[in-house]
Amino acid sequence: QISLSKLPPPIGYDREIGGKKEDYFDILGLPTELISHTSSLLEMEDRLRARVNKRLNIIEFESKYHVESLLIEEAVEEEEEKEDE
Repeated sequence: QISLSKLPPPIGYDREIGGKKEDYFDILGLPTELISHTSSLLEMEDRLRARVNKRLNIIEFESKYHVESLLIEEAVEEEEEKEDE
């Protein structure tokens, strides 16, 4: 169980981030178990995008949903047919 007193404040109001004031939620302040569970609910594309952060990458790597790599191929059927003519 996670004690609510150990969680970070939910939202920082009017914090200056990158030169402008915005509201934000500090997801990295959450316990690893909670981040891992939340990550398991995301689509693969979002989980891959989150891996740019070192801690999130480690959490994803340790997950049973970890994907080592992903090959994306673009469909180019129309162009190939034109080249064959």
